[in-house]
Amino acid sequence: MMFGPPLTAADAAVLENAVVPRYLSRFASLLLEMMLPYEQARVVNLGCRHGYPDALVAEKMPGASLVGVDASAPAIEAARARAST
Repeated sequence: MMFGPPLTAADAAVLENAVVPRYLSRFASLLLEMMLPYEQARVVNLGCRHGYPDALVAEKMPGASLVGVDASAPAIEAARARAST
């Protein structure tokens, strides 16, 4: 277990719909302020869960490589679905 127990599909949905807008979005805005745009950056999101704020990082650094890692298969599926939209 890297960052706690793997999420179930229900946990991933709760995280997506309740935790991100109310809690994680505040930290993402601080993260984005501190990141320096660098086209050749390689960014890893360890314990990415559902992939937030990877799209915001990709927008700030369009040429960067982003990789998300998580032990939860449902969380990775949610991240892939989010990335495809």
